[in-house]
Amino acid sequence: MKSAGNLNREFTMTSYPNGQLVSRSPRVRRYSAFTLVELLVVIAITSVLLILVVKPLTDSFNLVSEAGTQVESQAAARDTMREITADLGDAAWVYDNNTAASSINLWVYSQTGTPGLQLLPNAMVDMVMPARQLDQTGGSTQTDPTTGLPIYPAGQNGIALPAAPGRVIMRYFVGLRDNRSGQDTSGAKQDGMPVASDGTTFHGYANRWADPSTSNADNRTTLYKAEFPSSIYNTATKSYIPNLDLFHTQNPASPGTITDSEQGQLVLNDPNFFYDSTPAGPSDDPSFKAGDPHWGVAGWQRIAQEHGMPLNIVYRWENWAAVASPVFPTNKADAVTMLRNDDGTLQYCNNLPVVRPLVTFTPKAVSTENLTPNNTSAAGDEAPTTAAPIFVSKYGAWSSPFTVNVYRSVNGGDPLGQNPLTYYEYYIGADGLAHIVAQSVAPGAAAPNPSTLTDVGPQINALGLFNLNQLPAVQMAFSVDPVSGTVNFAFPQWATLGVVSAPQQYDPNAINTGLTGTYASRYLLLSQLAQSAYGSGTLNGTLPAAAEPALRLPNASIVPGSERVYGPDQRPGPHYGYRIQYRRVAALTGVIGPNEYKINYTNLPGFQNGDPRLQVGYLQFDSQADSVNQPNVASDPVNNIYPPNSLPGFKNVGGTDVVADPVEVSYQFQDNLPGDVVQANYVTRDQMSVSIDAQLYDPSTAASQQTSLTQVVDVRNLQR
Repeated sequence: MKSAGNLNREFTMTSYPNGQLVSRSPRVRRYSAFTLVELLVVIAITSVLLILVVKPLTDSFNLVSEAGTQVESQAAARDTMREITADLGDAAWVYDNNTAASSINLWVYSQTGTPGLQLLPNAMVDMVMPARQLDQTGGSTQTDPTTGLPIYPAGQNGIALPAAPGRVIMRYFVGLRDNRSGQDTSGAKQDGMPVASDGTTFHGYANRWADPSTSNADNRTTLYKAEFPSSIYNTATKSYIPNLDLFHTQNPASPGTITDSEQGQLVLNDPNFFYDSTPAGPSDDPSFKAGDPHWGVAGWQRIAQEHGMPLNIVYRWENWAAVASPVFPTNKADAVTMLRNDDGTLQYCNNLPVVRPLVTFTPKAVSTENLTPNNTSAAGDEAPTTAAPIFVSKYGAWSSPFTVNVYRSVNGGDPLGQNPLTYYEYYIGADGLAHIVAQSVAPGAAAPNPSTLTDVGPQINALGLFNLNQLPAVQMAFSVDPVSGTVNFAFPQWATLGVVSAPQQYDPNAINTGLTGTYASRYLLLSQLAQSAYGSGTLNGTLPAAAEPALRLPNASIVPGSERVYGPDQRPGPHYGYRIQYRRVAALTGVIGPNEYKINYTNLPGFQNGDPRLQVGYLQFDSQADSVNQPNVASDPVNNIYPPNSLPGFKNVGGTDVVADPVEVSYQFQDNLPGDVVQANYVTRDQMSVSIDAQLYDPSTAASQQTSLTQVVDVRNLQR
């Protein structure tokens, strides 16, 4: 039995066979705690068990999260590509973004933490969308005052056909999510644009997932899309002006001089447009000064005043924040990547990190394309085998740089199989001018840098003309139109004089004297420029006596059918001696009648002996002798003397004889040969290559999931 006084002690009574009860001494029960080693072992076992159970769960959650982000990345890439290709495919024009001037700025932090600019090449594209149905109805439709564009009723917003450029520009570009900017008054310039008028962002680029140290200042980039008119409606002046809500204007006579005038030229290529902290609006509007809230675009919000900037002023970056919509998901995506070294550290150039855009728009490259001649014969003009004056490429809208090569056979062989290979190379030099040089390259050898060679072609101005002083050195002449993708060998006959072309004039009486000369024909030679006086003025005006017509160039010929010949009317009657267009007859025609002519488009065999009848530009008129009844004398309409074959020297004006109209000839010449081959190397905006790397960061693991897509888009409505 247990003692009530001590619960830890027990008394035991043992009974023996003799019936005697004997008591035994009490037994004490002892309790002991876990040792430290035992506890540590238990904790370790528990930790291992937790790791074995929880780690797979955590990993599975992370894998699911990353997989979800990867799916989002794929969807973002596909959706973005679908949207861009649809817009590019409809575009009526695509601006050239293949130059440094069309790159855009990205504000980044240097190694010392100061903001600086890095250019993102090909990270922006501008396109003109086609005109829509109501764009062409003028004032008969209601107009949105915020855009100046028609308000489209349901079912009437389709593209107007045939497709033509509209008034809306669409821009895709890479920019910071936070584009708030301040004012930089340093006076520095970036790519010709004053930085003082562009400003510096409040927050440069920072990616808290790629660089955790920037977690408190996350400002990644995204792909934006913006639509805006090139012109806006000024309600004060009731007229359309350049879109100074978003852009600057420059002085057309002095490119690069920013004026912000309503009469200026719009500047689309502003690399810092998205962070432009200048007041929106024109500088010369007395009703609404620049920065007036009147110049806020639809959706504009007053953001700048929250950061200590002046109140009630509209800044251009605020307008851009209103019109630009992100295409990528902004919570996870980034549209640029920082290049890193093998050890994971950032690459720097000029103390700034090197950045690569993940969305680019580049024109398609075309190499060594043989251009197609527009024609190789002009049978109707008696030129069955001719050198085509125009060569056309498959695509237009060339971007810089491009080159054109004209291969010429020296001994009549294949121009592309000669040894050495000889050709004329056209290129745009650092001076912005077109140059033509002669190349001679042995097989396997590299062609010399064309800028080190002497020009053998003319420097052609905007009018398609070149200077007379260049004539002796010119071996080949052609111009290139990169918009239409054509190479043109045809020039107006006075192009070598550097003046606008006008007809060459000749004295009819001087032509008549040829009948009694060595060749017994009334003719003129277009390679000889008449300078004698005729009537009340001097033939060919004030051109210098030493002026050499283009037909003095080597291999020069007349473009068949390009000539226009006018002369005094040879038919008797009231119109006798007045200007009329003559008709060309076949070269083999034995008799040339009144108001007719025949012409040599090229030199004929044996022309070297000096016979004008075999030379290019020989133009013959009626060479029959006048009859006895009407002797070969000067015409006299008053006395009814009309020599039937001579060119008239007089005409009747109000009963009085005055000098007849002169002979006038205009034509185009070319300097290429029938066997020449024309090749071009260029990049074309007719086909745009769109590259998208949709890089999304998983919030759980900070791992980036990237999907890459590249597609070549046909800009099918592009105007050539």
